[in-house]
Amino acid sequence: MADFIRGYFDGDGCVYSIKGKRLNTSFCSGSKEFLDQLLLILKQEAGVTGGYYNSQNKTISFGKADSLKIGQYIYKNNPKLFLKRKKDKFLYFLENI
Repeated sequence: MADFIRGYFDGDGCVYSIKGKRLNTSFCSGSKEFLDQLLLILKQEAGVTGGYYNSQNKTISFGKADSLKIGQYIYKNNPKLFLKRKKDKFLYFLENI
């Protein structure tokens, strides 16, 4: 499941930092049902505790603690396929905790 979520994240996800201190992650989909199920899986598999659904943007968003959990989860098996620019943002925070 982590590989699928990483692939989905690379296509329809976003990770960004604000001034190198705050980290946020989001997933976008036109299907609220899909995002609801994705959130449930991330809670069960990655241990996230939050997640905010924005109906206007059709996204679920996560703060720093949950973003770090998502990053650890989707890159846990040292995958070969990923978008480097997205992984590098997670690595920066994971290495500087």
